[in-house]
Amino acid sequence: MNWERLFKPHILERGMAYYYEGCVEDLEINDDEITAVVEGSEPYDVSIELDEDGVFSMECTCPYAEGGENCKHMAAVLYAWQGEKKESHDADEQIVDVVAHADEALVRRFLMDALQRDNRLWRRFMIEARPGGDPSILDDVEVAVEAIVDEYTEDGYIDYYEADNFVSELMNILEDEAVPRMEHGQLWDAFRVSTFVFLALNDVDMDDSNGGITLVSSACSSIWEQIAERADDDLHQEMFDWLTANSNDTIADYLEDCCVDTLMRCFDAPKYTEKRLNSEREALDRELGSKNDSYLIRRCIQNCVRLMEKRGDSAEAVDAWLAQYRMVPFGRKMMIERCRRAGRWAEAVALLKEALNQKEDPLGSEAYYHLQLKDAYAALGWTDEYLSELWEIVTEIAPANMDVYREYRTLFEPENWIAERERLFAALPRYADVAALYADEEMYDRLLERAVAQHGTYLLKQYENVLVKRYPEQVLGKYADAIKAEARTAADRSIYRAWVATLKHMKKISGGEAVVDEIVKAWRAQYSRRRAMMEELDQL
Repeated sequence: MNWERLFKPHILERGMAYYYEGCVEDLEINDDEITAVVEGSEPYDVSIELDEDGVFSMECTCPYAEGGENCKHMAAVLYAWQGEKKESHDADEQIVDVVAHADEALVRRFLMDALQRDNRLWRRFMIEARPGGDPSILDDVEVAVEAIVDEYTEDGYIDYYEADNFVSELMNILEDEAVPRMEHGQLWDAFRVSTFVFLALNDVDMDDSNGGITLVSSACSSIWEQIAERADDDLHQEMFDWLTANSNDTIADYLEDCCVDTLMRCFDAPKYTEKRLNSEREALDRELGSKNDSYLIRRCIQNCVRLMEKRGDSAEAVDAWLAQYRMVPFGRKMMIERCRRAGRWAEAVALLKEALNQKEDPLGSEAYYHLQLKDAYAALGWTDEYLSELWEIVTEIAPANMDVYREYRTLFEPENWIAERERLFAALPRYADVAALYADEEMYDRLLERAVAQHGTYLLKQYENVLVKRYPEQVLGKYADAIKAEARTAADRSIYRAWVATLKHMKKISGGEAVVDEIVKAWRAQYSRRRAMMEELDQL
């Protein structure tokens, strides 16, 4: 695709100038995305999505792009991308040419020297040179993983700033050591490498704000799934035993989940199903010996039901097994779900009332149980109970719940609803989100009153589209009062910039030009010593 056609000629010229002036920084190129920061009048973030045809979509944080236009910053990044592709292609051609014409003895000598200096390259070469594998090399891989853990861990912890690098190093081990072995049929070795990496995640305490643990564990799971598809019986059994051993409260919960999910996906032969079922039941009984609810209890009950169904047990047999865990909150919750699906509504009602009577239910599911009870009453045709449950939910359990509110409204004729609506509004607690109900009822005068009375402009912004057409003066007044109150305290440039953005927005409202001019005039007189604020006001 000729991406240059996406830009106006003068924009292309400016983008090329930015590229040659070195304004493109932090360029990152992936298969389906290009990201960079372009230094213009200020730093702008550019993101370009690619598909098989070339450029699919582009975004930039500059004002020009926010108006829907393709900007010079996007063009600069695409020129940088184009330059990177050309340099890479030229370099590849040069490597091929030099190696082809080099003396064979020189190539061997150079390769030997490189392999002696770089253990990672040496291990990769061994995978290619010895397809049968070399167990001694795996010891080096395990040592390499331990070294990565040691490098990034301080006092047993990996902080936010080191977490990404730690994760990248582990992903490199998988990509350089596990995947090539798998591709060369060294399935046992590939599995061992993946377990080194996986258990390294369990050996550290890490700030995982960016989701690195999920990334690495998911990559391990993907490798296991591919190995399981090609493994012989011995390796299959070895994998099953290892995954089972690491799915029964021996490692962190989130890593256990990865093992359990792999077992459920990849080991569905009858002999494995029976072993998994016994293992889950044993773990469940052990956990119930000390507590009534935990993550492990929930997981075990759920997996037992799934495994029994996979084994071909009848619904009645599964229900009978679950019944022995009726007083376990999650067991009862699964019984309720099964009753609902089977249409056994009277039984569901009994279970739901039982759950609601147990105030100590650790699932924190009071609203959930009331909603299910409402549906059960409706299905049974118990009108009085259904109406009473609806009222309790919308006024007490989940005040102003929109779905339940609308459901309640359908039970009344239009001429009767207005009085009932006022009765309901009067019963709502003060913290209820009544604004959403006002909007749904098109009671815009009350909606405006609530938005104006609220501190800040969050509610006003949420409903501005319906309010500004009817009450432009009041909307402007609320914005003006809020921004003038904020301006009484000095702030940094980013806050001043946000204020100016609000002023720009206000100018678009009917009568906004005059209101904004008055505010700006007052600010220039009152806050003239706030240099950054005055500079941002100049952008108006």
